[in-house]
Amino acid sequence: MTNLWVLRSLRAEDYESMALSSGYAAMGWANSGDLTHVVDVAGIRAAVRRAFPFSDKETTDSCTDQLHQFRIRVVAGDYLLLLRRNNPNVAFGKVTGDYHYRTDLSDGIRHIREVDWIHSEIPRVAVEQDLRSMPSLNMIYLLEDEVVAQRIIDASSAATPSLENTASSGSSIATSGAPFQNFKRNLEYARNLAAGGAHLHDLGVGSFEVNDVFRAAWVQGVAALEYWVRQEVRTRMMRLAANPHLSRPQKFNSFPIPIEAVERILQGEATLADVVDDQLITTRGHIAYQNPDKIKDALSLIINTERLWESVAKTLQERSGDEGTLSGKEIQDKLTSVVFRRNKIAHEYDEDPRIATHKRSIDGSDVTQALDLIEQLAAAVLVAIEARSDPHRRQD
Repeated sequence: MTNLWVLRSLRAEDYESMALSSGYAAMGWANSGDLTHVVDVAGIRAAVRRAFPFSDKETTDSCTDQLHQFRIRVVAGDYLLLLRRNNPNVAFGKVTGDYHYRTDLSDGIRHIREVDWIHSEIPRVAVEQDLRSMPSLNMIYLLEDEVVAQRIIDASSAATPSLENTASSGSSIATSGAPFQNFKRNLEYARNLAAGGAHLHDLGVGSFEVNDVFRAAWVQGVAALEYWVRQEVRTRMMRLAANPHLSRPQKFNSFPIPIEAVERILQGEATLADVVDDQLITTRGHIAYQNPDKIKDALSLIINTERLWESVAKTLQERSGDEGTLSGKEIQDKLTSVVFRRNKIAHEYDEDPRIATHKRSIDGSDVTQALDLIEQLAAAVLVAIEARSDPHRRQD
């Protein structure tokens, strides 16, 4: 069975055009150095530890595993799906060569595999459902469902890819009730809108403003983030309420509950979890969890949020393998910019301030980058939540 690997595009501005035109794919973590003579996981782990000595074990393990996949497990004859950052499409190609470490390319582009790119403009919507199982912070992922992988390979290898409406019903996430899996599914709707907009644009549709489809995708993406925060907080608040021996943050302990609700608990008419759920709706149902400050305030009910965004930035930087630095303020600014544009679309017709009769420009690339940011930011926030949630019982 030939493997199908899913690879996220690097953030370097010129990476996609260079990779697709020159026939290669790249992996991040360039500072790990030349891995040409490294032949096992232990050697890669040692290289990762030398390059990133202050990374925690989980991050080190993740980097090691992904570099091991790219360096050793990917072999000539395997296929790649490249999730592009610059438009709502994927590229499909076949690996043709061994691993190389190149120093003649842009900074941050060092780990290389030669690829014969067969198609560069396959609508992502055609494979989106099959990619739900891919961890949001992974740069490379093996599509393990052999039937789905072979279907994608066969369809994508054709002169004209024909993947429409062929997603396997078996690829749905089994744990669809989990807040983050619901978030990924809702974000998938936004990506489908973006792909639809790109298709309509290519067809030259002029009977309506095609770019409004991109705007709808943008609004849907922010809505997916907001709803995830709300559901994640609700789920964890109820868990804390139902388990009195779990360690609780200060904001949870000071969460206001009216006397009437306390009496219901004392009389056995409701549990603490029931009351907390009701009060979340009553006291916070009107709050939009979109801006960084609002998200941090909501999460303070379930975890200690000190230096939250610095932690999120660190996770995003380390897990992506990109060069440079990323600060908590930069992450907040990026999210604020996405939310600002969402509000302009929703409340101000996305009016161009320079020409009142026009709208601001938007295209598939803009939306794809916004949705990628939302997905990976939420995944990094979830890492922080898990790390700061205390699974151990308190010692009374």
